[in-house]
This record gives sequence, structure tokens and C-alpha cells, in this order.
Amino acid sequence: MQTCGLEALAARRADRLSGGELARVHIARLLAVEHRLLLADEPIANLDPRYQLDILAALRGHARSRGAALVVLHDLNIAARHCDRLLLLAADHSPLCDTPARVLSAERIAEVFKVPLGYFHEAGIAAALAR
Repeated sequence: MQTCGLEALAARRADRLSGGELARVHIARLLAVEHRLLLADEPIANLDPRYQLDILAALRGHARSRGAALVVLHDLNIAARHCDRLLLLAADHSPLCDTPARVLSAERIAEVFKVPLGYFHEAGIAAALAR
């Protein structure tokens, strides 16, 4: 509960929690089970930035200390900053699994997601992906 910032909500019923609070409860339950491999599909969707960072740190901590965490993310910047390895899956393209720097080249992302290459510079994404 502490990892997910839920201490203040411990006495509240689940049907009285907001969507973000309930999502954090589900992540806390996942972390409490202590499996070697955790699977999480968009675990930070609709969470405030503070909780996004807390949840990603908890998943990374689990992966480093107990096994692995397979996390589905659609935010490329967050994936680049918080994941050790990425698997890029896209129709009509071979799957690619490697480090963020190798998977998220601007050229590859522009081709896979059908966006102009200039978008990455205009949106500030190129700098984030280069890290």
C-alpha cells in the first residue's frame, strides 16, 4: 500500500474509490503477490504524474530484485525513460526487441506509426528518445 500511495485510503471501500485510486489498488495487489514475472497492461493510464513515476519505479524495482516485469505502454517517452528493453510490435513489421535507443529511432517510429519525421522534433520527442 505504501509503494502505491494508498495508506490514506486503507479504510475506504473499493466502490468509493476514483478510477485512479482503484488502478493503484490493482497495482498494489499485483506487487504484493511476489511473483517472479509481473504482467501489466497500461498500468499508469489515467494516473497523476506522481503516481505514474511511483508505479514505474515499483515495477522496475521488482524486475531488478525478483525477476521481470512485462509492461505494455503506448507512451514512447515513458517507455524510453523507464524500460531496460523494449519490444516493438506493429502490423507489417518484424517484431524488434532491444534497448530503447535501438528500438525507438525516429526513422523507425515514423515508419511504424505513419507520422512525419519532423513531428519528433516539433513535439520534443526526439530529445527524449535520444536518452
